[in-house]
Amino acid sequence: MKIESLREAKAKLGQIVRELLPVTDETDLESLLLAQRQDFWEIYDRAHKEGTKKGFTKLEDLPG
Repeated sequence: MKIESLREAKAKLGQIVRELLPVTDETDLESLLLAQRQDFWEIYDRAHKEGTKKGFTKLEDLPG
């Protein structure tokens, strides 16, 4: 039964991906791809820890 389910999932992989990650003209492909990369999240976490340690600049404190 598990093998049959795996075969079915493999056969429908394209459809499954389209349903989970629909891509339209408005899709930010760069962000979508970055969000799937483990090394991006490791860099993001390091930067967040450093920002917390050194002090972030809040958006409301920015001139504008």
